[in-house]
Amino acid sequence: MENELTQYQIWFGDLVKYVENGKGKILGRFYGIVTFVLIASTYLSVTGEVITLPEVAFYTVALLIVLTIMGWGYSHFGLLEAEQSRLNEESPQIMETLHNTRRILKKVNK
Repeated sequence: MENELTQYQIWFGDLVKYVENGKGKILGRFYGIVTFVLIASTYLSVTGEVITLPEVAFYTVALLIVLTIMGWGYSHFGLLEAEQSRLNEESPQIMETLHNTRRILKKVNK
């Protein structure tokens, strides 16, 4: 018996992938920013500052803009690529695959 996925398994896998992407990659990132602003506003309110809900919304949007600019710079100036490269070098599986690929290419080019 072959180990092929049924249509139901493919559909279920896609559903789980999309739910996880929506929850973790989209909602989770925005929720993290809101949580950070709420923690900062709690600290400020304890110290005597009064932070209203519109101010929380403003700081959330401002932080989102700042983080977007920082993320763009991180990608644009090659820092993300450098980080991924270093992480890949520390992965034994990826390094073994790279070694095997180079060995195969060397044999093919002879």
